[in-house]
Amino acid sequence: MKKRRILPLAVGLLLSAPLLLGADVKTLKLRELGPVAVGKKAPPVASWGLDDNVVTLAGLLKQDSTRAVVLAFYATWCTECPRGLKALESGRDRLSEAGIRVLLVNHGEGKEAVSRFHSEKRLTLPVVLDEFKEISRAYGVVEKLPRAFLIVRDGTVRAIYLFEGDDFVEQVCKDAANR
Repeated sequence: MKKRRILPLAVGLLLSAPLLLGADVKTLKLRELGPVAVGKKAPPVASWGLDDNVVTLAGLLKQDSTRAVVLAFYATWCTECPRGLKALESGRDRLSEAGIRVLLVNHGEGKEAVSRFHSEKRLTLPVVLDEFKEISRAYGVVEKLPRAFLIVRDGTVRAIYLFEGDDFVEQVCKDAANR
């Protein structure tokens, strides 16, 4: 029982150490997360946005200039999420020029809380609500946040991001360009 408690603590300290020391933090990637794996088809995404319109992953991938979509899972209570959200927001133009769209997926919260958070953080990226965590479960995002997935035009997962570092936008652009 003690081993199960110590391992998450040790991983958390390891990931937080560069932040505490003020060092550059690199983006960390995984090959798979739950049912989702690099090289496999991504689960479908369809949900309501803050503007009360339905947004789908398939619809974003079909847009003419889209090369890939970053699905970024976050929650308002997540202490590490603002780093990645800020990077995606500030890197929006660079990502757009590379044909990469961003879709934020809020993990389990209601429209009012999410809308308030976006106003406070000045986030303008599109977001879908996953109030009942159905999309999160399909992507293996059950409790640890943030998590992000790069999905290329044919619907295949190109990369899974465990932690968004200082090089996050650069890494996304690089991963989208690699075949």
